[in-house]
Amino acid sequence: MKKWIAGALFFSAAVFSYAQTRDDVRIYIPMPRGGTPDEEAFFKENFTMETTAAGYAVTEEQRKSDYTLNLEIKPNMIVYEDGTEEQAPEDEKQQLLELKLVRNEDGNEIVSFSFAFTEKEEMYEYNLFLLYQAMANVPLTKITAVPDTDHWRNKWIYTRLSVDASLSIFHMDQNQENIEYNLKENRWDPIKDPSHGQEVIFSPSGTIGVELQFLNWMAAEAVFKPLFGLPDAQTFVPVVGLQLKGVLKPSKHFMIEPYLALDFQLATADTVKAYTPLALGGGVQLGVKGGERGAFFVDVWFDISIGEIHTAKPNSRDLYWNHYVMGVGIGYKVGFYNRNKEAPPEE
Repeated sequence: MKKWIAGALFFSAAVFSYAQTRDDVRIYIPMPRGGTPDEEAFFKENFTMETTAAGYAVTEEQRKSDYTLNLEIKPNMIVYEDGTEEQAPEDEKQQLLELKLVRNEDGNEIVSFSFAFTEKEEMYEYNLFLLYQAMANVPLTKITAVPDTDHWRNKWIYTRLSVDASLSIFHMDQNQENIEYNLKENRWDPIKDPSHGQEVIFSPSGTIGVELQFLNWMAAEAVFKPLFGLPDAQTFVPVVGLQLKGVLKPSKHFMIEPYLALDFQLATADTVKAYTPLALGGGVQLGVKGGERGAFFVDVWFDISIGEIHTAKPNSRDLYWNHYVMGVGIGYKVGFYNRNKEAPPEE
């Protein structure tokens, strides 16, 4: 009957806890002390079985557990007022099972009590009830909140993907002399090109990249991004870039990465005679925590091509351009391998 009562108590607790589980609470049950080998093995096996059935995780090592349930078998002694003591009379229970529950985190004893018995077999009816009594002060789950770690911005490697928009500004060299062939005079004559000035081309694109955060405050990233458009010719310009970043972590939910960039450009249009392959620039990437593994970010940059872009129109006029790019991107980067396994949040 008592076992049915204990079972009902466990069932009620499960209902009122909205079906929470206990399997993240780890219990260590060492071999009981003080009894015969047969009694010690009995209580060890029975309490392990009942604890597992109650939904707790039973561990084989104390260092891997949250609580330790110590069991000790003692003679049932009667202590008199004068301090003397003797074994309980034969018509009373002859032994005591003492239970002590210890919280391993700080070594505090949570609860301690004893239960009298004579033969171990009679304890089949009571062990579940005693376990319930011992575990009454243990929470159904040890997890009270999702831990707020700093892993998201302390990874060794990040891969990023962003959607970008850029403005390519082509400013014509005002000192250049454009010429065309004069068939009547059989010579090249200078002309005043009406297109002197600048062209601005909007280019939607995207960027993929791999970043290595080799120091807590510094990272390097390799990126690939296409640009589209040249003066007088819509074309594809693949760009491979290298970035050296400073890594600033002003608060636990933000990361700021100012950077210097070196870009390698290659134009593919037939009208391009010479396209400078190098560009220098920089930018800043503003990131906000996007889970434990990565960040959402906004990337703003500016590039200046080294040298001039040389284009040739079908009428043989050669044009020289200075090239600038301003861009903005929005994306997400995900990290792999924690640099610091602890990585506590930074305030």
